[in-house]
Amino acid sequence: MMAFFDYLFYCYYRYCIRKDKLNAFFLSVIYVFFSILTLLGLLTDEILCLLLPESYFKTLSIILFVICYIRYKRKRDIIVTRFNGLKSYQIIPFWIMPILIPCFMIVGFFLRYFFMKYVLGMPVEIIVENNF
Repeated sequence: MMAFFDYLFYCYYRYCIRKDKLNAFFLSVIYVFFSILTLLGLLTDEILCLLLPESYFKTLSIILFVICYIRYKRKRDIIVTRFNGLKSYQIIPFWIMPILIPCFMIVGFFLRYFFMKYVLGMPVEIIVENNF
């Protein structure tokens, strides 16, 4: 799973370097952070709401960002040399990158639904009434 996020980092970093952006590394870390947050955050949202107070979500998000930043700061050169020049790792073109985060949201919602319904056995309502 981390190899997939490493590949996302590499693709976005390579694109930002081509466009001569000075903050290519930081933008790539933010992209991977939001990808991880949307995919895993939607799955664990209900569980964390039951276990922790609401104020801990911001703290956990900051800790996750710091972990992503430190990981990719240390392994940036290793990741770039690992994926650079290999034809088999040029699978995802860049135009798919903006589509991935909404796809991660959809996958996260479905994983959360099936996890809550079949693993935890909780009643799940898909349609929620809005009181305006």
